[in-house]
Amino acid sequence: MATIFEDSFVCEDVDMVYKDPKNPSLGKVRDKRFDRVSRITAQSESYKVALTLDLHSQLYPVHSGERFILSLTSSIRLDGTPCDGTYDQSGEPTLMDRYDYVMCGRVFQQATVDAQTAMVCVSFGGLLMSLRGQRRALNWSEFPVDTRVYLLMKKI
Repeated sequence: MATIFEDSFVCEDVDMVYKDPKNPSLGKVRDKRFDRVSRITAQSESYKVALTLDLHSQLYPVHSGERFILSLTSSIRLDGTPCDGTYDQSGEPTLMDRYDYVMCGRVFQQATVDAQTAMVCVSFGGLLMSLRGQRRALNWSEFPVDTRVYLLMKKI
């Protein structure tokens, strides 16, 4: 397997944003902009990585307090060989068979927040994800810009 990152997460909020991002003490409000898309925020249990993720809420609803495993891989093939980006009609088993929700996207931004903290942003056809945490937890070198990434999720 070509796993880049994997951890269990606890969903903290769904469709909630700060009233004023510059002043978080003012609290949060519900802000659902699209009928079928939700933005979740979650914290990983092992690495303490902060996740913000847009997902198709009708296909895969996630609620506050729910736990899930999130895995990022460079290939969905069981042997880890790279995917060529086309749909595989062979019917062979893949990592997708082990998860409930899968998206394919590209890394569009890497950022250094400070000496120990990094942030990686991925677009899955317009659904966005950001991971923010310790550089060592995120395997910084595995996320060069324009890398194809598969996101795989399952509830636990």
